Order: sequence, then C-alpha cells, then structure tokens
Amino acid sequence: MSNAKLPIFILLGGKSQRMGRDKALLRLGEQTILERTLKIATSLSDDIYLLTSWRDRYQSFLNSTVRWLDDPYQEGGLVALHHGLKTLNPSGWILLLACDLPNLDQGQLNQWIAQLETIPATTAAALVNQGKFYEPCCGFYRGTAQRSLQQFINQGGRSFQKWLATVPVFPLAIAQPQMLFNCNTPADFATLETQA
Repeated sequence: MSNAKLPIFILLGGKSQRMGRDKALLRLGEQTILERTLKIATSLSDDIYLLTSWRDRYQSFLNSTVRWLDDPYQEGGLVALHHGLKTLNPSGWILLLACDLPNLDQGQLNQWIAQLETIPATTAAALVNQGKFYEPCCGFYRGTAQRSLQQFINQGGRSFQKWLATVPVFPLAIAQPQMLFNCNTPADFATLETQA
C-alpha cells in the first residue's frame, strides 16, 4: 500500500469534559490542534476521515482529501473505530489518530507506515506499548479487526485496553514518547502554550 492510499481516521468523538471546551478547536499559535493534526495527516495520505458525530462543528475542515465518517453512537473511541472500519471496510491497515495529539511527528509516523508490510497477518493492531497499557489513539488497525471488535462490543465491551488484551498487537518503537502527549486538561493546554 502506498502512503497516499492509507486511510486515516481522526477521532473527534470525545466530549472534552476535563478540558471544558472542544479540544480540537483550541488554538496554538495560528492553528487549532485539529489543523495541526490535519497538516500531518495530509502529508501522509490522500484518504482522511473525520470520525465524529458532530459534522456541523467541523464542516469547514472538509474537502476533497478530508471527508466525514459518521459516528452515530457516541459511545467512545472503540465503538467509533469499529463503526468506521465497518463503514469503510478497508482491505488493509488504517491509521487512527486522536484529535488532541499536538506533538505528532511526520517522520515517526512514516517509519511506522514503512513497517506495516512486515507485520504478521494475524496482527490486529500495531501500537506503542507504554508499560501498563497501549496508546490506542495513535496507531494502526487492520480492517479485519472489525470482526473481533464486533464480538467484544456485542458482549458489552467498551475499553480499548480490555479489547487489545484479547488480540495480537504488534509493539511499535517510539523515539520521542512526547509525541503521544494528549491535551486533555486546561493544565495540559497551558503547558503547550508555553512551548508554542
């Protein structure tokens, strides 16, 4: 698969309760966090989807490269990922990115993409292992994972970590863990603003 054909899902399903306002639309310098994420995503692929229930809120970001993928359930990231995979039905990998990862590194993502063809076919996901848990919202999922996701969700499961414990996951190496910094709270955003 060429990078240009790698589907990228940008997850915009959260309620931003800890932040108190929409994280994706917070401004760092001249850009919102979502615009920063889209800049990286569009450098990687021509096949980008905003995975969200709130199309109206993000309408201005849609174009020929960035499209909308409806999340009608509003039951969290795992259910949204499953719905996206089921709707798009990709034959290979997709890259899932949270909207609140302002330190994404294009070079690191390209290194990971280059590895995908070498990962065993039985692997459902390729993610960074952060010790006790995986980082589920910056990594790769096979289209075939939708079957396992469907079974897990049908049994009432909603936790990424609990689902990932049931499937083969390929561990991705990361040179700069700061790349996975999530902007979840006003304090997180204040830290980013001082670095901007």
